[in-house]
Amino acid sequence: MAPADWKWTQQTSADSFLKVGDVVYVRLDGGSADGIQHAALEQDSGVQASMMAVDNASGEVLAMVGGRDFALSQFNRATQSEREVGSSFKPYVYTTAVEAGAKPTDIVVDGPVSFYTPNGPYTPHNYEGDYKGAMTLLNAFAESRNIPALKLADKYGIRKVIETAHRFGVTSQPSGVPADRDRRGGHFTVRTGAVVQRVSERWDSD
Repeated sequence: MAPADWKWTQQTSADSFLKVGDVVYVRLDGGSADGIQHAALEQDSGVQASMMAVDNASGEVLAMVGGRDFALSQFNRATQSEREVGSSFKPYVYTTAVEAGAKPTDIVVDGPVSFYTPNGPYTPHNYEGDYKGAMTLLNAFAESRNIPALKLADKYGIRKVIETAHRFGVTSQPSGVPADRDRRGGHFTVRTGAVVQRVSERWDSD
């Protein structure tokens, strides 16, 4: 390594911040013509991640990674952390619609729309930033479009969607939705893709 390879440290000499026995992160670039491997000093970002690989047919857990280094953190991000459900919530929406009589060939319009929320009108967007117009439910689901999913949730009732999710084993209560049903004006927040979507529903005590 040369001084340019640790310039970001603002140190002129490697001896001023490194000593024998230190463990460092480096980026290896292609070797030179004389066979010398070039390395540049990298920062440890501290970023953590998790992964859960599951066999969909059997439910068997094939692999699980809870973090980058158990010695640094024993917190299992695959099983203990809470995260936005993302587009994984859409199957509950479409299941609710199909159980209510919707067909895969039914048409839903992927276009601009606004929903009532306790904080005022909310206009969602697709992750791609565009609209595809009239689509079959099958294609809207296959392409994981946000707006059609929200329209279906609004049409068939977010309460029904939540009940479907609970039947599939989701045990947590979505944010903003009271556990009892004798209140008015609840709202449900879910991320579809990278967009926060808020769908509201009013219901009566009877």
